[in-house]
Amino acid sequence: MSEYHIFRVAGLGNSFDLLSTVGSSDSSFTDTTIIWQESFGYKIRAKDQSTNIGDFSDSIFIECYKPSGNWGFPEHDSTTICVQPVIYSPPSTFQLYIGDTLSAMNDTVGVMTLSSESYLDSLDWIGNGWMIYNYTVLEFNEDSTGFDTVKYDKLPEYYSIDLSDPHAGTISFISGRYDTIHLVHTLNDCDGEKFFP
Repeated sequence: MSEYHIFRVAGLGNSFDLLSTVGSSDSSFTDTTIIWQESFGYKIRAKDQSTNIGDFSDSIFIECYKPSGNWGFPEHDSTTICVQPVIYSPPSTFQLYIGDTLSAMNDTVGVMTLSSESYLDSLDWIGNGWMIYNYTVLEFNEDSTGFDTVKYDKLPEYYSIDLSDPHAGTISFISGRYDTIHLVHTLNDCDGEKFFP
């Protein structure tokens, strides 16, 4: 072979355009013009020393997205978690705080402690884990003359985390006893650096 012709299509269409030509000694090609969250299709064909052009390869389609980096919780102010690149692992344990004061009767302050069970599945970007909910409630004391804070511990709940959409990540609880928690990708890496300048 003398060279390879690389063709690309944006989206999932079938109208491929020539993107680049590379020499036969090049065993890889890097496309530096892809766009975040867009899909692209590629196929190649070879040209030999006699200038014969071969058939196209099978097409391969990719989506420019991986869930690594920082994810924020819009309903929980500045709370973020980092999904590690390469292994796509959320933190082994993280906490979400619910409520912030115990100033009136029946006010509740809670902590959800979420423990990750595994890495994210690299096809669907889904993982699982366990959540333990502990909360404190402001209640009347035993003789109803004052208030006490009473702590409660719930049984562990199994959850699923879905980070397949950077605008609509979710943590949902299998039992349905707790509301779904929403996450949004911050477009920052785990060190806080912007993905895109």
